[in-house]
Amino acid sequence: MKRTCFLLAVAAALACWTAAADAAAGKGGGKKGGGGKPPPAKKTPATPPAPSPDPPTDSETPPPANEPASSSGGHGPADGFGKGATGGSGAPRSVPANAGALAGALKQGGAIQVQKGDIDAAYNQIVVKDNTTLDGGGATLWFPGTNHNGTGLSVFGKNIVLRNIRVRNSGDGIALGSASFKGTRNVLVENVSATGNGDDGFSCAYGASDITLRWSMLAGNARCIFHKYGGGNLTVHHSILTHAWIRMPLSNSAVAHVDFRNNLVQHWSMTASNCESGAKGNFVNNVYRFEAWAGGKKDCAIQAVSGGEVYASGNKFEGCSARSTNFKSSPV
Repeated sequence: MKRTCFLLAVAAALACWTAAADAAAGKGGGKKGGGGKPPPAKKTPATPPAPSPDPPTDSETPPPANEPASSSGGHGPADGFGKGATGGSGAPRSVPANAGALAGALKQGGAIQVQKGDIDAAYNQIVVKDNTTLDGGGATLWFPGTNHNGTGLSVFGKNIVLRNIRVRNSGDGIALGSASFKGTRNVLVENVSATGNGDDGFSCAYGASDITLRWSMLAGNARCIFHKYGGGNLTVHHSILTHAWIRMPLSNSAVAHVDFRNNLVQHWSMTASNCESGAKGNFVNNVYRFEAWAGGKKDCAIQAVSGGEVYASGNKFEGCSARSTNFKSSPV
């Protein structure tokens, strides 16, 4: 399967998440009368069959045929390191697109469905805790911009599903774990975007582990994915990481283990994917695209430094290369 098919699949998934289209199911009608036979219909070339999907990788095992897909946009049950996440139980509670209403609902946990709209989050920290499913329904959390140095959407708990929400212009966009909360576990994050944040778009740190980030976009953040300070097992697949200085992702610490597959990484201003200080990473079937105008180093698409261990396979490098010192011959 060509890389182009993968990129089209990612773009289609993100488009479905950001703006749902009305289905057109009615039959067209015409005026009666007029005499004479209508002209013959023009022949159009047959539509070629859609390409078959990429075969599943270790991080994306499809559900059995008799198991329905989740309500996450057709991506199926949780997979990767975050496969243990089931989220909140019960029927989803509808919450208006309002920061106060959302914060109040999140204190109760369970399943939450936000009505689509813009949410003025001001300087509030929106916190998600244990046994919660937060479905943003396409809502956008707006923060004040670069003068806000805190965290926008904070995930402090266990067994959490976060999907279909946009985070804009915070300090850290979506943060799993903090210096004051080090027990974040079993989290699935899908169909989200984090853009314009003054620090990291997404972080998995301070002991956060068993996390999956999939079918999402991190764009225009100062830094992209922060995987440090005791951040453990992290899967990232079928996502777009673009227009950032560094950390696409950065895995740093002896307990950091990242499984990074089928992603598009482009337009870094320094370096892209790094494993450091004993971190382990498997980088498989990704596309790395370098543009000189971004100012980055073209030979640092993937690198292992300071005792980091990297296995790289099936990646495509456009105008760039990996720094392959100490790369491993088998998955780590």
